[in-house]
Amino acid sequence: MKYLSPIIIWMLYLLLTMEPIMQHHFEAGLVVFSVMMVIPRGLALMGYHQGWPYQFMIFFVMYAYAIWPDPEAVWWVLPYVLWASWLAIWEFVNTAVSKEFHLSNLLRIAALGYWATGAVWVLFFLGDIHPLGFSSLMVGLTSAHFHVAGFALAVAVYCLYQHTPGKTNRKLGYGILAGMPAVATGITLTHLGFSHIPEWLAATGFIVLAYSIVWQHVKLALQQPYYTTQRETWLWASACLGIGAAMALVYAMRFIYPIKWFDISNMRFYHGTLNTVGFGWLILRGWLAYEDRDRYKPWDGTLPRKSPFWWT
Repeated sequence: MKYLSPIIIWMLYLLLTMEPIMQHHFEAGLVVFSVMMVIPRGLALMGYHQGWPYQFMIFFVMYAYAIWPDPEAVWWVLPYVLWASWLAIWEFVNTAVSKEFHLSNLLRIAALGYWATGAVWVLFFLGDIHPLGFSSLMVGLTSAHFHVAGFALAVAVYCLYQHTPGKTNRKLGYGILAGMPAVATGITLTHLGFSHIPEWLAATGFIVLAYSIVWQHVKLALQQPYYTTQRETWLWASACLGIGAAMALVYAMRFIYPIKWFDISNMRFYHGTLNTVGFGWLILRGWLAYEDRDRYKPWDGTLPRKSPFWWT
């Protein structure tokens, strides 16, 4: 029940804020879920165990979206943005000073950087700021994508690489480092009136990367000696990501073979929910279950990292 209670709270929150989030900006609800359920689990897997201050951050973000479009909303989310930005900067500086530019450290930097980027776009959305003329919808979708396709996927690959630092997972790691920037660049070029080919190529490559991550988790889930919790969560998360990636592939083909049903409204609801609730939450929950089971064994992926906050 303790695992389901945050989901129940989230669903009640969506019902209470049905207008305008549920009807016009469902992607905002997915960002709230990420802040509640995805981000703290990913941070814990990287050694940043969050304490009571982060619980206030969750409340602030939920309240900010609840009172949107009130201009005051942007001030409530500011601590969350500063928190994410500081952790990303601290991780980068820590790695630069130690000169340990190993792939695992680069993945940590990327994950925190994607999170900080998503947090900044949350600020843009709530503050009615439109970089490069993007609509409020695109600003909201960008914040959601960086929280899930950026942060959650990067943490999942980080855990894979820490568990099995082989050739395949190394390629996945470098794919994560390049994937999100490539997709973001392609979308921006299309928005600015350039050819849609870069967006299509970047999206297709990212979908291939997603299926590779699915395959690695499926193989891991079918191996011994993993217990039911890890096995079920990894398999369900992989299924959700696989379906979500298939939907993204069809949507990416809209320039060549447009299908009416795969419009932005349906994609943000079905594709977004599958990726955020189905993949982002479950995949990290599975890795946390793995960590709990092996808490008496040394595993590099769960070694504590000194936090810049004394209270965490």
